[in-house]
Amino acid sequence: MIKKKLIVSGDSWTGGSKYPYPYWPEILADKLNMVCVNVAKGGMGNEFIYSSVIDKLCTNKNIGLTICMWSDFDRLDFFNRGLRVYPNFIRGQFHLLHKSMRYIHAFQNHCELNKIPFLQTQGIFPTQECDKEFLDSAQFDLIDGKKFIGWPMYRELGGRTMWNELDKVDPEQVKLRVSKDDSHPNEQGHEYIAEIIYKHYRELYV
Repeated sequence: MIKKKLIVSGDSWTGGSKYPYPYWPEILADKLNMVCVNVAKGGMGNEFIYSSVIDKLCTNKNIGLTICMWSDFDRLDFFNRGLRVYPNFIRGQFHLLHKSMRYIHAFQNHCELNKIPFLQTQGIFPTQECDKEFLDSAQFDLIDGKKFIGWPMYRELGGRTMWNELDKVDPEQVKLRVSKDDSHPNEQGHEYIAEIIYKHYRELYV
């Protein structure tokens, strides 16, 4: 029997070669008995995440699940490289927030149109603080919160990120993080993230 595929994208919280242990997509694929196709890349923004996952969805069959773990909104992508633009660095930075919201909604639409099971979540904080522009975005009321783990992302709105999820059980950031100087998930952190997503998947799709 041919295994279904788990197709994921994200930034360094989702994939890369920086650390030797399995990242959450590989752990989740084992739990789901699927083949992992992980196109995430460290330092990248949401344009890359959206583009890379859509390319794979358009060129693969037998897809069992696809997931985007979105990055912060202030990253720009240039030729497969990411650049972070902080709010005080560029005037009118809200266009980056709106671009990310379009990617989130477009990913949802692609999956729904093609009847592909999907989930979304936010890894690190989307922006430094919640702004009215987020609530006023054209896509805000169109996002399926049941399939976006932690929606609407900001704690001020009752949402959460995977960063928040790790801090919930490890507030000192010593058990589930690489180190005090490196806030990326360690091996146990990735296992914890995989379990959160696995439970959410089973509640929706099993």
